[in-house]
Amino acid sequence: MYQKPTTHDHFSYTYSLKACSMLHEFRKGCEIHACGVKSGHAASDIFIQNSLIRFYSDFGDVLSARREFDNVSSPNVVSWTSIIQGLVKNGYEEEALKVFRSIDCRPNSMTLVTVLSACSLLRAVNLGKSVHGYSIRNSVGEDNTCVDNALLNLYSECMCTVTARNLFESMRSIDVISWTTMISGYAKAMFYEDAIRCFHMMIEGGEAEPNDATLVTVLSVCVAVGSSSLGKWVHSYMEGRHDLLVGGFSHVWNALLDMYVKFGNMDMAIKVFKSLRCKDLFSWTIMMNGMAMSGQGKQALQLFSFMLINGFLPDGVTFLSLLSACSHGGFVKEGLSFFKAMKDVYKIKPDMQHYACIVDMYGRAGLLYEAEAFVKEMPVAPNGSVLSALLNAYRIHGDSEICDRLGQIIITTTGASIGSFRTLANIYASVNRWSDAKNVEDMIKCIGVKKIPGCSWVEVD
Repeated sequence: MYQKPTTHDHFSYTYSLKACSMLHEFRKGCEIHACGVKSGHAASDIFIQNSLIRFYSDFGDVLSARREFDNVSSPNVVSWTSIIQGLVKNGYEEEALKVFRSIDCRPNSMTLVTVLSACSLLRAVNLGKSVHGYSIRNSVGEDNTCVDNALLNLYSECMCTVTARNLFESMRSIDVISWTTMISGYAKAMFYEDAIRCFHMMIEGGEAEPNDATLVTVLSVCVAVGSSSLGKWVHSYMEGRHDLLVGGFSHVWNALLDMYVKFGNMDMAIKVFKSLRCKDLFSWTIMMNGMAMSGQGKQALQLFSFMLINGFLPDGVTFLSLLSACSHGGFVKEGLSFFKAMKDVYKIKPDMQHYACIVDMYGRAGLLYEAEAFVKEMPVAPNGSVLSALLNAYRIHGDSEICDRLGQIIITTTGASIGSFRTLANIYASVNRWSDAKNVEDMIKCIGVKKIPGCSWVEVD
């Protein structure tokens, strides 16, 4: 058929281009495009032109997609929607909104969903409200769940929680995406009790079954409110869902694993980890981090060895958990070996968190001068987290004279954390250098560094 251009029509071109997108065959799609140009189809058939816009957008070639759109003599709503979708998909949200403002035909529901997605990403709530108003005035997307969900997501992302709730309660058709978006919106706004209440309503109503995104969101809420009982209930619910027990849902079980680790319930975390049918790198990393935080440093190092045996290559986050385990366990020699392997063997460039972990490891072991020498030899300027780790080491082991020198570095370091300043002030106060402590406090007020008020929930059995 490829050798006989006369047999081609817009169906053969559109389906072939779609197949190329699905199979990630960019070169073959370009060949089909060239064939369409030679046969004359690509310059006159709007179906093929729209397919080309989508094809190039799927591969991130925005310039080619835009060129194909500009070549359409009379773009229809599919043409406009395709180019807007392509721009949003590839991170050009502002450009997508500019294209939408110039649209010269009546947008359909899919157009509005795409534009609302761009508004959500840009937090452009006022423009989103205008689109909402347009849809009501022109009955576009009326009683369309996809449009309603896009609006719900916009208001949730922009923290317009009351507006989102009013819209949610007025929707005629509510699916799992609607429920999940509402629960997530409450969670982002830190209305955790409302998020939990909404989840219970979803379960009790039975109209929609929670999906993986719903459960991940609810598990994060359990951690935020410190509700181990709700977390255990969600765990029980997950075990009753046979569809979640098959592969493809590792992120849900990782969220459950992370919840138990953050609650400090390592017995349950280990139980969940052992039961995972499809462990991924994140699963191993969560467990190593949990063991490090709970003082099981040796077990964390052993787990790292098992992870390598099972064929998983560590990333930067894995090494951060590993270095933390060495720091808390006092394994300085092992920690330095892992840090070297991270750079030399796995070619992972250390970030400030890795450097801070090494400093903390030295500090906990009382190796103050080694810690200071490490900071001086860093290939990049230390930030607040590194200096704070160094300060904390001297606070534990006591050396106020060196703190004077470090204090000057902290004061002149861009992005120094509130913790660094507070630690410095506390060190001065601990050795009765009240005048110096007050100077640091005055400096905090002067530069406008403020402590964020804390908020916590405690579940009482």
